[in-house]
Amino acid sequence: MKKTHPRSLLAALISSSLLLSGCQSEPTLSQSLTSNETMLSVPTPKQMNADITVAGRVSTLNHIDIQYLGKTIPYTYSEGKITNSRGYNWWVSKHFALKSDLPEEKVKLYLELLELSYPHYVALFGAEPSNIDNQRIAVVYGSTRARVKEAMLDDGFLRGVHDTAGGETMFYNRAGYNFPSHRYHHQRYIVIHETMHAFHMALTGHSSWAPNWITEGLADSIAHHVYDPDKKQLNVMVFDRAPMNYLITGLKQYYAANKPTIEQINDSPRLERGLNFFIIHFLLNDPERALYFQHFMRRLMAANPHSENTLPVANKLLKETFPNWHKVEEEFAQFVSNVAPTFNIVEGPWEQDGEYYWVRNTDSGKLSRLDVIPTMKTPMPIMDFAHSATATNTMGIDVQFVPEQLKRGQIGMSVITKLATEREQYRKTYQGKEPEGNDDALRILLIDGETLEVSAPSNELQTYSLSKRISDKLMVDSTLSLLVEKEPTTGKLILNISASDEIQRIPLALDDEMVKQVTLDKMSILAQNNNHKISPKLPTPYTTKAVKGSPNPWGINDWQTLYQLFSTCEDFSALIPTCHEQVKTLLELAKKSDPIHMSQQLALTTDSWLQLLSANNNESHNDAIQSLFGISAKIDFNKQQPYLFATYHYGQAAHLSSKVTYRDANHNAIKQDTVETRLSKSNVKTPLSVPANAEEMMIESHIQVGNLSLVNKITQPTTRFDGVWLNSHAAVHDKNIRLDVSLTGPYSGETQGEIRVSYVPTSTSHAQIQTRLPVKIEPYEHKQWPLVVSIPNAFSEDDLLRIEAILEVDGEPVKLVKTARLKELM
Repeated sequence: MKKTHPRSLLAALISSSLLLSGCQSEPTLSQSLTSNETMLSVPTPKQMNADITVAGRVSTLNHIDIQYLGKTIPYTYSEGKITNSRGYNWWVSKHFALKSDLPEEKVKLYLELLELSYPHYVALFGAEPSNIDNQRIAVVYGSTRARVKEAMLDDGFLRGVHDTAGGETMFYNRAGYNFPSHRYHHQRYIVIHETMHAFHMALTGHSSWAPNWITEGLADSIAHHVYDPDKKQLNVMVFDRAPMNYLITGLKQYYAANKPTIEQINDSPRLERGLNFFIIHFLLNDPERALYFQHFMRRLMAANPHSENTLPVANKLLKETFPNWHKVEEEFAQFVSNVAPTFNIVEGPWEQDGEYYWVRNTDSGKLSRLDVIPTMKTPMPIMDFAHSATATNTMGIDVQFVPEQLKRGQIGMSVITKLATEREQYRKTYQGKEPEGNDDALRILLIDGETLEVSAPSNELQTYSLSKRISDKLMVDSTLSLLVEKEPTTGKLILNISASDEIQRIPLALDDEMVKQVTLDKMSILAQNNNHKISPKLPTPYTTKAVKGSPNPWGINDWQTLYQLFSTCEDFSALIPTCHEQVKTLLELAKKSDPIHMSQQLALTTDSWLQLLSANNNESHNDAIQSLFGISAKIDFNKQQPYLFATYHYGQAAHLSSKVTYRDANHNAIKQDTVETRLSKSNVKTPLSVPANAEEMMIESHIQVGNLSLVNKITQPTTRFDGVWLNSHAAVHDKNIRLDVSLTGPYSGETQGEIRVSYVPTSTSHAQIQTRLPVKIEPYEHKQWPLVVSIPNAFSEDDLLRIEAILEVDGEPVKLVKTARLKELM
């Protein structure tokens, strides 16, 4: 999501769905085109299955339901602000609705990727959108940039995706707009990235409260992925990978900016993707920092700053939340100094599927090279790049041949003994352009699927033929392994070639100096004029602490309880004097990766704190216990139906009894209700019955947990705020149209412009625009203007009343229009 303004990208609504005096507005073009289409039944999210196995930052697809809807627009978080487009159709899975003109197989791929990503979206924010069991997150994926622009114009936007953006998520309607580039990994990346923004907006209504390094940093980090299409497996938050490598981007930006601090990056409005990526991974590669980051995010979300205040508020909260900010900055600098990308694309373009890499083009004259040198010093929760481990004295590649390309091109590897000095120096800071340089390496190339060429400095070129048995095997299963082995006893180098159960061993005739230099810790994979897939085989095992069923990368299968203890300690440490020492003990357990002992200790600590806090019955102790139980309550909406949304995360069931007082515009109570429900370790939604003239709801909830009684109070409006909308009510009286024009402000940012009211006749001509009103409206504000429009003596029932709002909303031009025929008002 590229931003041209520090905050919002709020787009235009061409034809509002709100009513003029209860009458429908004229149909838009897309509405007219689809009026004769058969409307298909839309399954609710509850009726659809998304069976995903999650283990840390890896999701594996077992099964998901996907339903074709054609032109039937499903209920999404973009409700009323997204429509149909020429050649586009709708598809839904459990959590997502995709509007696309792409082939069915691509639509299904992107919905699968999004469902695989969903548990990780939730984990990063610590919550789901409250109405996700009824609404879906809207995604648009067009076949080209031009087709996406067309869809955006249909949805009311006055421009398409920014020229330098690969996709964009719009604040106005909370929908992500994507189009494919020529890079396969980017086609997947962009939909995961943009939908992360849409999830963010569905969660809180907007994302204006967060600075760039959070909004873009989270989206880029989670989309920095590895996907295995055969296993239907997605690894998100990948720190170290080959294509579209943000580690290298980050190092370029970090050293070019003279090693900026987190505070300096936060305070800069510039979008520096690599630096944002570094901050997010730094904060989330350690469980203690991850807890502080989640707590900071919760406080920033609650503060909900407007555009001009976001950066200073975030700066202030960072220093208030993290106990020793100077130490955090020192650790960040140390973190970046230890970053050393495993992968460097010397010549490309490389793509990645799971542990396999392949060259996208088939340039017959260029040898593509990808260096694989694992030297990262910064510890991560898991080793990010998937690969097949091999014995400590071997290194090589596995090749999956494209059968039709078996007899053309070159495929192979280089065992690097020494990188060129210029190249080594460049890779410390990545400033400028990587020099050519002559590296010392043992190169092994399979030519046209038949012969092997082995070359090395100061050694003659050696040529070998694959054995007939190996060649015959390749014709059957098209897989081959090339391993360089350094014999432990003799130190000689052996090339082991295997296909299925056939093995061919070739002792390599190299001089003693070359053999001595080979350390089997640095390699390149090589390809030319083919799309064969290559997997590096390294003597480093793929390890993870993750456990099945939890998106937590450290194997902490009850992260929510740990966070509740942590946040309770941070907010109420005066009431629990030893809490910091106890949290430290829990974190030490987390680092030992002992989930059973961890769960037991979490329960014991929760019970001991509860006993301490229950000894007093005052407001602060009440609030501390609710924090410990993960209790929160708010009013949310399903369409226009309000409900009480309560969260609770404690083992013992509770009873919730809420007294709801409805008040009018003068704050007078007009109705009282009592709603009751049972709370268990989940979220609970309780519908509310709102009187027609109620403006505000006051809810006093009593939560009974055993002998413990807690009180929670909230006050909210009875109507849902949904950003900028234009509305109007009209009635005809004595040849005048009496209008009440209303406008709601945005979630954030400065908004000003003009409202124009026109009477447009069908048969006579006179000045159309009768009223121009300059307007300025603040975030969350609602303004109303009473107006009178004169009806000419010579009028027709088909004459048109037109109301336009031409606005600049937080840096984005917006046009909202409402129309009605005179006969509809009379």
